[in-house]
Amino acid sequence: MNSKVLGIIKVFTTLILIFIIVYKIGLQRISGNLDKIWHIEVLMAAFMSPIVVLLGVYKWKLLVNGSGFKATWKSSIASYLGGMGIGLFTPMRVGELSRIFFLSGNREVLLGAALLDKAIDLQILIFLSTIGCLLVFGMKMAVIFGAFSVLLLSIIMFPTLYAPVKKKILLLPFKEKLQRLFVSVEDLPCSLKNSCLFIRFLVCGINILQFSLLLNVFEPVSFLAVFSVLPIIVLISNFPITIGGLGLREGVAALMLTSFGVSPAIAVTTSFLLFCINSLLPGAIGFMFFSNHSVNSVKVKFLSIRLPFFRR
Repeated sequence: MNSKVLGIIKVFTTLILIFIIVYKIGLQRISGNLDKIWHIEVLMAAFMSPIVVLLGVYKWKLLVNGSGFKATWKSSIASYLGGMGIGLFTPMRVGELSRIFFLSGNREVLLGAALLDKAIDLQILIFLSTIGCLLVFGMKMAVIFGAFSVLLLSIIMFPTLYAPVKKKILLLPFKEKLQRLFVSVEDLPCSLKNSCLFIRFLVCGINILQFSLLLNVFEPVSFLAVFSVLPIIVLISNFPITIGGLGLREGVAALMLTSFGVSPAIAVTTSFLLFCINSLLPGAIGFMFFSNHSVNSVKVKFLSIRLPFFRR
């Protein structure tokens, strides 16, 4: 399908979801929560955002150096934030892979490292979502999520186990991406992959703490409820049907947190606040700070050459 048509569909879907949320909950109820955004808990959650970003940068730096390149903190921060900026406007944040154009080195190997970085993020999200599925949706859904989590973890940690079926796997769509991912996974030591998995787990823990702080500004919410729903909210918000997950993330938060007695208006407000703190603000800084001529050429090159590849 034409990329412009897909873009129009995403804009339309985003507007429809936002309209439904506002219509069902009420704009006054949602806006009525904004007077509490300057509470100490909100500021505490916001101050955790640089820690989240720096941990992400460090994980990316480990993967780049482990792939045989020399990444400094400066270049890692530049590429990470630059990728976040472009990722705000692309489906499933595929634009974050543009971070490879901010580094010097073999693009194919760097792309494999970026894909592995995304695979690690996905594995931890699915693993944590398994617990929430057990509490919210029941055993069957938890088993499905748990199976996917174990499968992805085994691919990341023990890729040689899949050598007999590797050729068959590479017959699937996106075989070029799968090939690069396999190469990246095979070349990295297990200790480094363990470190990256732990870092992502730590980031998710901080995200859960942030969300808990934000929710408790408005009304008391148990930590178990937050722990159960946030990974699922983040996971579903990555589905490429709206712009930056807008509307989808808030709708899922309202539906899931309602089962724990949380007001839909509060769920929508806090989920959007968390997105602003951890994604929108750092991404906007990255997009604006790196919007010079050299980075603009990076954006044009990525959007015109790489994105069609990911839409196949």
